[in-house]
Amino acid sequence: PNEPFAYRRTGIDSSNAEGEACLFFNKPVAANDTVKYADYVRITPEARSAVRPVDDKLCIAGLAYGQDYAVRLLPGLPAKDGSKLAEEQKIDLALGARPAVVSLPGKGFILPRGEAAGLPITTINVGQVGVAVFRVNERGLDKFAADRWDATFPGKEPVASSWSLRQWLNGQNGTQLWRGKMEVRNALNQSVTTAFPIREAIKDWAPGAYFVVAWNAAQPPSGVGDDEEESPTGAMSGMWVIDTDIALTTFTGRDGLDVYARSLGSARPLGNLEV
Repeated sequence: PNEPFAYRRTGIDSSNAEGEACLFFNKPVAANDTVKYADYVRITPEARSAVRPVDDKLCIAGLAYGQDYAVRLLPGLPAKDGSKLAEEQKIDLALGARPAVVSLPGKGFILPRGEAAGLPITTINVGQVGVAVFRVNERGLDKFAADRWDATFPGKEPVASSWSLRQWLNGQNGTQLWRGKMEVRNALNQSVTTAFPIREAIKDWAPGAYFVVAWNAAQPPSGVGDDEEESPTGAMSGMWVIDTDIALTTFTGRDGLDVYARSLGSARPLGNLEV
């Protein structure tokens, strides 16, 4: 309990658009409104950083990738128990390039009509993406409509689990229609969005439910039998893509359930549909 307050090590979080470095100490850092951490932390070169205490660490957010920083912790930096840093501590921070990221839009994606329509794939520090497209028929959708942790339809967010995505790539969930690579613009540490021309890529395209898996082509997913190996975080993504022009609206009342169908393209009512 009488151990002097001291810095121990540094951890780097590169999962966000700006980097964050967390300085770990041997005991919790003081966390209250009266402590001005800017009085005890100096960063060179200067950065628009935000310093916050989290238990036994002091985290510095807003750092630029590819930049080296020199951090000085000044004497007097307080711990939660009232002890203070006795001597100045110098720390060198080296933020390399952001890890490669391949991501797809949020929830299940309804493919817009129009010749130029495509599926947006967002990448960071990636020059080429691999893409696989699978089709699932009406009966096959039943197992994805259930509330299962590993397979929901259409899902609230892209699928990021490499184990779940390898089930698709290994042919366990649907019929693969296309698999290939696409070049994308690579701007260092910057987010780039490229439209994958899904309709043009697949022969005899038809409306329906599809599942798309995208990955960094420089780090292809491992094959069958390697399910215990996880792909790098953020390097793979998968999601449902629905090609339809039918938008359904339902109303429940005393007289039962009313269902209205309209065109997504024109918003006009549609008749004589088979859904």
